[in-house]
Amino acid sequence: MTDKTFIETQFPVSKVSKESYKERMANYSQTLTGLGKWWGRKPLVLVRATIVGLLMPASDNPEKDREIFLKIMTMDEEGLWLRYLAKEGKLPAKTIYEILTDEEHHVRVLKALQKVDHGLTLPMFEADRKDQAKVWQDYFNVDGERVSWAKFSKETGDHVKGALERIAFSALYYDEKLNYCVRPEQIAGPSAAAFKEINAHLGTKARNLQELIHELGQRRFGHNPKVGDAFCGGGSIPFEAARLGCDVYASDLNPVAALLTWAAIHIVGGGPEVAEQVKKAQQEVYDAVDQQICEWGIEHNVKGHRADAYLYCVEVKDPETGWMVPLAPSWIIGEKTKTVAILVPDEKKKRYDIQIKMDASAAEMKAAKEGTVKSNYVVHPKNPNPIPMSIIRRENQGGLRLWENEDVVPRPDDVFQERLYCIRWVVPPAHERVRTLVKLARLQRDNEEHKLILDEISEAQVKNLKKATGIDFSGYSYSVDNYAIRKVIKDHGDSDHEEKRGQIAVTDEAFELIPYVLENYDKVSVSPEKNKRGLEVLIFEKRINGAIFYLTETRTGKKELSLNTMYIRRGRDNALADPAPSSGTLPLEDDNDHFRELCQELIKKSVSKEYRYYTAPDHADLQREAKVLSLLQARFSDWQKVGHIPSRKIEPGEKTDEPIRNRGWSHWHHLYNPRQLLANGAFLQESDGCQRLPYIYFLLVIATSGNRNSRLVSWVPSYGVETTDQVFTNQALNTKYNFGCRGLLGYLSILGNVINEQNTQFNQIKNHSEVATTDSIELRTTNDLWLTDPPYADAVNYHELSEFFLTWYERKLTKVFPDWVVDSRRDLAIKGNSEDFRRSMVKAYTNLAKHMSANGLQVVMFTHQDAGVWADLAVILWASGLQVTSAWTIATETTSALKEGNYVQGTVLLILRKNTSTEVAFLDEMVPRIEQEVKAQVESMERIEDKEEPNFSDTDYQLAAYAAALRIITGYRQIEDLNVERELSRSAKDAKSPLESIIENARNVAAAIRIPEAFDILLWKSISPEERYYLRGLDFESKGENKAGAFQELAKNYGIRDYTELLGSVKANETRVKTAAEFASAQMSGDGFAASTLRHLLYAIHVAVTDESPETGRNYLRSELPDFWSRRQNIIKLLEYLARFEHSVRHRSAEFKMAALLAGVLANDAG
Repeated sequence: MTDKTFIETQFPVSKVSKESYKERMANYSQTLTGLGKWWGRKPLVLVRATIVGLLMPASDNPEKDREIFLKIMTMDEEGLWLRYLAKEGKLPAKTIYEILTDEEHHVRVLKALQKVDHGLTLPMFEADRKDQAKVWQDYFNVDGERVSWAKFSKETGDHVKGALERIAFSALYYDEKLNYCVRPEQIAGPSAAAFKEINAHLGTKARNLQELIHELGQRRFGHNPKVGDAFCGGGSIPFEAARLGCDVYASDLNPVAALLTWAAIHIVGGGPEVAEQVKKAQQEVYDAVDQQICEWGIEHNVKGHRADAYLYCVEVKDPETGWMVPLAPSWIIGEKTKTVAILVPDEKKKRYDIQIKMDASAAEMKAAKEGTVKSNYVVHPKNPNPIPMSIIRRENQGGLRLWENEDVVPRPDDVFQERLYCIRWVVPPAHERVRTLVKLARLQRDNEEHKLILDEISEAQVKNLKKATGIDFSGYSYSVDNYAIRKVIKDHGDSDHEEKRGQIAVTDEAFELIPYVLENYDKVSVSPEKNKRGLEVLIFEKRINGAIFYLTETRTGKKELSLNTMYIRRGRDNALADPAPSSGTLPLEDDNDHFRELCQELIKKSVSKEYRYYTAPDHADLQREAKVLSLLQARFSDWQKVGHIPSRKIEPGEKTDEPIRNRGWSHWHHLYNPRQLLANGAFLQESDGCQRLPYIYFLLVIATSGNRNSRLVSWVPSYGVETTDQVFTNQALNTKYNFGCRGLLGYLSILGNVINEQNTQFNQIKNHSEVATTDSIELRTTNDLWLTDPPYADAVNYHELSEFFLTWYERKLTKVFPDWVVDSRRDLAIKGNSEDFRRSMVKAYTNLAKHMSANGLQVVMFTHQDAGVWADLAVILWASGLQVTSAWTIATETTSALKEGNYVQGTVLLILRKNTSTEVAFLDEMVPRIEQEVKAQVESMERIEDKEEPNFSDTDYQLAAYAAALRIITGYRQIEDLNVERELSRSAKDAKSPLESIIENARNVAAAIRIPEAFDILLWKSISPEERYYLRGLDFESKGENKAGAFQELAKNYGIRDYTELLGSVKANETRVKTAAEFASAQMSGDGFAASTLRHLLYAIHVAVTDESPETGRNYLRSELPDFWSRRQNIIKLLEYLARFEHSVRHRSAEFKMAALLAGVLANDAG
């Protein structure tokens, strides 16, 4: 073995990319995302792979190294099977059958039959796929689209099904398998059998990942490996390093990043005990806040329904007409529920009433798409002229009034007013509504009435009641209020008192049975005594396991049967031995636990279910809004002093100027409405009494809630969503014309997102860790491995945007972290790409190199593939005393249209060591050495490539060329004709750096020697760059390489500017070249691709497919292609190459099949 590590010689970029993408697509079930928003968190599987790759030594057997690496990562066949078994959803019989009989998987099924120890007797079958379904007919029942297992004996059934399941899974492609697997972090690690092979190859004795990491670190460094991250951000790197068993040092200038990292290690990584402690605090604090909000009465209506979402809009005065106009880009509230807001003009008041309609017609849905804001203009029915928003904002008249600290709602003369226009109500099951009312009745200290309207009496019950009482109760509803509950508690809630009466005390659980008793009563009668108003009183009886529930309901003048009292009498002495036939079978004892069980059992039989509905606010709702404001104002000053709500001013900046300019908001709390501030403040007030870990958790989670619950969040009406969006859908603080606000119920998803049940058991972090708010230039801790993701030429203004979260806990953070600097320290942040940025980066990485073990390594992660950026980075790293040894890229591209330009390409891993060279060179001496190094690198990668499931994409070869260039450049102690000072102070206006030209040349060298498999070398050299681009693009598609960035970089390699003309799709992860049908007769004249042989061939294929005749294509080529006969052999070679893609690019199989036929016709064409 050499001193080189695995990651310096090779890296399974394709598999790690697919695993990273799977983790990204887990969205909120990712391990760390619940802690809080951070931009550009690296996937944990990428960090794990990087650390293992840095510690694992490279041997002289690269194929075996890769096999062992994949075993460690559980990315080998056995590891994937373990991850499959850990997932709940398994392959159904139909899917297994489809895989086994699918033409695309046929060869892989054959291989799986050889690999898997299945023990089945199967007839041999050929690769041509004739009648292959017959091979499997004994194992499945196939009826059209329906497929099920055949009947097996008890002795063989499980074995046969399991064997076929394993064969089918083994036959899937890697990315297909991932659909049925948990992530690597969601199992304990490799199996005992896998560790036998791992240990045999590496000479270790490990039984788990942590022991393996310790042994590898001990061997390389003489101690447990120490991993550092000087730009820890969202905490991915320190967390995963700590979870693997490394000692960890993490720092970040930004206290928000430091807190996220600390919480990742100590809360998410705290193991089951910490998870339980946090969950307990979650529930206790939530319950206390829920109790307070119920007592305030600000979320429930008179029916006991609870609001979980409030929709607000901005309202402005049209200066031309004087009308007040509510603003929204669309008035669609819910696509699934077909809910819309309809503007109804009020001519007298010159304003619009807003009506809310559910189950709207198609015409109403279409009309609601038209909002009152279009392209920054105000538009409304009473003014045919669009009003520019700049006029509304008075941009030429001094702009908007700046809000003062005490402002939490607009003042009457402010330009932008705010209006509540819609509320979504949750109607819980009836028993839950009763539970809330009972809680409120027990808590309430005033005499305010709270009435609960239960469901309307059904038609069937109306008939039964009329039959029993002679009274028609059509249109009546059952109701209960807090006064009745209090009366029952007073009269029948004392156990001793009721025992003397031969009765059972009415408990909270018994109250919840009120809806059940009313729905399922055994007997109803009219009391001989009427109420004070002379109205009838009904007595409902229900026998439940020997006890009789009595409810007296008074008929009111409001078409209600209102609860008057309730009591429970004991029935027979031996009631438990002879329960009533209409009742449940649980024993009724004067014991809360048993009673609770009974209630829960009976409640299940209730027909009442939860549902939601939207309404416009009524007078009572607006009164509740006013009460919210009053409650907040009464607490505002005190809460700001202790930090329950923010008090920080918004400091001007590139991104923080937006809310100041667009709304006049001068303080961070202005980004929240009174309801949001009141709820958040109540949470932080209640969490003050928590222990340290839950206290820190609540600091994070309430700050995080702002990303889903502030004035900056849009309402998302999309089908199946209908909820608030995020503030940070992009890297900005965008003000909204309409926004959503969550009720307390909406906090449940935020609170429950931190502790991921599936990962908790594998998150026990026990090794040493340290987190600090230290500048990377000043840190003094030495580590063996530095893994950093610096803000390199980044589009994210971390130092500004993170203040959105910091403002929620800046006053509280010093209580738990007295040594931390609780400030964003904008002036010290490394940012941009200017001279100051480059010099700061040199200082930072010089310091990291100084505080690195002699044989230590560094990994720098960044997301750019521009040669100029690489040239800058080369200077920075070389000037810092570091040498590049290799580079890899991991694809993290998503379909989000917000991620454009250089930020969609993936994550580059740059592997570095200390530069110990004493060599000196000139720039021109490097060029031939770099070309040699690039060729050697490409040949090495091609040699170890997996032909069946390719590991390296074209982008990887390009990056390998860049890395080869940087290896040479950074391998010298001094470069005589490179002026470091000039390079560091270079501006955008300066001429191209000489290093940039060298690096671009390296890329071109790699591109020149990369020829598609089975393509004639001489022909490749003779065709145009555009033809090469098209054919390589086709090769990309056949291998599943469909990232936009890959096609963009390919165009750079061949010097093609207008490459998009050759693409049929430019969507992220769907990028591909045009089909012959998509070209049709377009782009047939002019230079470039239009004049190429390949363009004529594609048209010939198109007309041949259209006419279903290869002769049509031949006739076109003979008549229209100049020098046809002299070029015929090359034409045939091109067609034969295209024909290779018939099965690998399935959506074009007809075209490529025709290419083969056309090649045959031309080969036999004698003229």
